[in-house]
Amino acid sequence: MTLCLAKYSALESLAAAAQPAHGLLALPRTEPFDYDAPSSKAVADAQRSLPFLTQPATFVLPDASYRRNLRGASFLICKHAAVPGALWNLRAPADKPRQRNRNPIPAASEAVQGLPGTSSPAFCLAQLGVELPLVQLAELACSLTGLYRFAPSRTGSILDAVPIATLSEMRGFLERHSSIAGSRNARRALGHAIERLGSPAETALCLMLCLPRRMGGFGFPHPVANGTITPSSSRRARVSQSEFHPDLLWPKARLILEYDSDEHHRLPQQAARDAKRRNDLEILGFDVIVATRAILRNVSLFDKMADQIRLRLGLRATIRTEKWLQQRAELRQLLLSPSPNSHYWR
Repeated sequence: MTLCLAKYSALESLAAAAQPAHGLLALPRTEPFDYDAPSSKAVADAQRSLPFLTQPATFVLPDASYRRNLRGASFLICKHAAVPGALWNLRAPADKPRQRNRNPIPAASEAVQGLPGTSSPAFCLAQLGVELPLVQLAELACSLTGLYRFAPSRTGSILDAVPIATLSEMRGFLERHSSIAGSRNARRALGHAIERLGSPAETALCLMLCLPRRMGGFGFPHPVANGTITPSSSRRARVSQSEFHPDLLWPKARLILEYDSDEHHRLPQQAARDAKRRNDLEILGFDVIVATRAILRNVSLFDKMADQIRLRLGLRATIRTEKWLQQRAELRQLLLSPSPNSHYWR
């Protein structure tokens, strides 16, 4: 029998797979899992094989008849655990860690004994769609498709991860299986998410700018996150890089928003590289606006930055009604303040 992780335990396993240095791969599975009533030994073996799991681990079962009252484990009952694409294999690569192929089809022999399976990103998003506010569900969707490790890290580093899923992949699964509990909320969240964001702060920044006004956002059009700008041959000699990957880009407006974190941009040599890079982008004809942690956290400073972006995008002024101001305060609370489970994706 193979145990399969669910909810926050699944998030932790997917986060480990999103960071290649961890040496764990999460791979789509084509054949169904062989379910049976879980045993204490199976639960202990699963948790021993993945020591980063939060206690107690949560496992998904397709039928309540499989449930057992076992110490150190909880169970989610969902009949959709048997549908194609709901569950993935967890696999430890035989050689050094490598980035995951975007569409691998693992052979049955690739599964490693002792490693549990895990809910797929889309199935996990639906599971949490039952209990999370829509804003935090959209934040989680950004994290699952982002370039950063989205769960608690012992080293404190959250960068240099590979996307564990894409928005289109998750949307396709949820549309095919729309009767899964939480699927409707998960699909709504995907409509507000942006993939390939570079950090939790960039995710909060982007959502506060782009969520619709009824949710407390400014309603700006979605930017491209970490896309590619290639200088034309006539301008290549005038800049120092052959490619640029700005944090947030609105291509039609030729507007770039960069987020400078305190951790990665405060060293003098990094500040000099940032300045050179921005000068190069302006040579290429882009306007560059810089956001910092102080701006993100300060309502007045954030509003002034948002107004600069609005002007460059050619949008009408934001009407600040009492209702919108209250919704904005609630949005900031959800995205910037700790909550019982937000540490799983920040």
